[in-house]
Amino acid sequence: LLHACLSGEPPLEESSTLETLTRICTPRQTPLREVNPAIPAPLSTLVDQLLEKDPARRPQSAREVAASLGNTGGEATDAGQTWVEGGMPRLASLPSVADPSPAPEPSSQSYTARRTSLRWGGAFALLAVLAAALLWRMERPSLAPAGKPESPLRVVVRRPETGAGESAQLLASSLRISLLRSLLGFSGISPLTEGDDVAGSPAQVARALAVQEILTSRLDCVRESCQIALQRVRGSDGQTLWSSRSFSVDADRPYLVEEAVQGYLADAYSGFPRRPGAAPLEVRPVDYTQYLRLRRTFEAKRAGETLSADALIAQLEALRASSPRFVDAYVFEAEVRQQRSKTRQDPADLDRAADLLRQAQQIAPADPRPLTGQFGVAMLRGQWDRAEEALAGLERLQPGDPGLLVRRARLLEKRGESEKALALMREGVSRYPSWRNLFQAAQMESSLGHFNAARHDAEQLLANYPESYEGLTELAEIELLHGDLLRAVALYSRLVERYLRPGEISNLGTAQMYLGSYREAE
Repeated sequence: LLHACLSGEPPLEESSTLETLTRICTPRQTPLREVNPAIPAPLSTLVDQLLEKDPARRPQSAREVAASLGNTGGEATDAGQTWVEGGMPRLASLPSVADPSPAPEPSSQSYTARRTSLRWGGAFALLAVLAAALLWRMERPSLAPAGKPESPLRVVVRRPETGAGESAQLLASSLRISLLRSLLGFSGISPLTEGDDVAGSPAQVARALAVQEILTSRLDCVRESCQIALQRVRGSDGQTLWSSRSFSVDADRPYLVEEAVQGYLADAYSGFPRRPGAAPLEVRPVDYTQYLRLRRTFEAKRAGETLSADALIAQLEALRASSPRFVDAYVFEAEVRQQRSKTRQDPADLDRAADLLRQAQQIAPADPRPLTGQFGVAMLRGQWDRAEEALAGLERLQPGDPGLLVRRARLLEKRGESEKALALMREGVSRYPSWRNLFQAAQMESSLGHFNAARHDAEQLLANYPESYEGLTELAEIELLHGDLLRAVALYSRLVERYLRPGEISNLGTAQMYLGSYREAE
């Protein structure tokens, strides 16, 4: 709106809705200084920053924008505009309408100057209102436009730093699960645990996962006693927003960790209301310890630990019978059955997974995990109406969550509404540009023939997360099939150097063959 007021035209509007959405997601707008050189450079720069595609490049707070608006007075114009302390404009005095003396006939130059002065006066009046609104907003952070809820705070719960030993490892698993469950009890917070393979500083992790905050934890155990310390870290710059004092837990009683954690997180996120209907942890201590062992074995199967899906499911069934209101066991068993269905192709596994997730939802209706699982199962079964029901339930629990746009886009794509799906996917990615969402967007765009847009999303993915295997393979495939073969060779060479997988070696040879480099291809 500010760009349009100062330039006379919308910055990103095109002839059709789809072209406008594409322009919003891809190329930058024309800088204001190129539209009108009379616009002060600091103001032009501020507007360009506010319209950055990448949220990390935009001003990070209303206070920062208000300060920038206050400093735009460093450059005067030649249109009768004068400035006052603090950066707000003051118009040069104009003749009073009550003055009976005849006004001189204005020259074309003075008329143009006066008209320009009035136009700038209106523009800077808007700036004054905007600055005041931003400052008011800082005092009223909970208000949102009617009918359009604010996006929840995305917080990634990192794997705890810990020492060796099984008891420490089990306690670390309990700590992470407890942090996740506790955050699910707050309205306006969307916690996630993905991205353990993303390394780097907090800012790099936050950029790759498109989260605003990182919740870290440290666990130090000496014999039967363990010390836990928590930190709430801002993703944009790695600044610590809150840290707990170190507190003790019993290494032999991991089921008590959640009770300890809840009190500290209530202090850390005191500005967020509790979600009504959040289910407490209801599990026998011995069953909880068994659950942690099974979960750890399942997640570490790639490291060589083996436990058949049949044995795992049998133990989870016994665990649920012993602690019938332990929601996590239902969700976990449904996850295992989904995994087994991919290898056995037995529809009964998906039927049972759906049933388990419905039971979990009845136990904990305010927990979004059962609904998320129901959406995944419905998509695998091709039950689009069931998937829609699950999405509707998630939207009630997590209003404003941009991740739901991405899920809905996937559902529309499965239903054959490709262009609608693509427009929604782009909207979701613009608000939640995690590497996974950018990867899904690039795949969707490639399948629909939008190769330049797919290339842009893959490049943004790699800019946010340079080590992403998925990003490298997607961009390399785009270049191999629809772009620059030399770049494809460079990308596949990089992949072969880092991962050395048969598919990448084969594609590297194919790209070299197309270039006529037959010896290298062979």
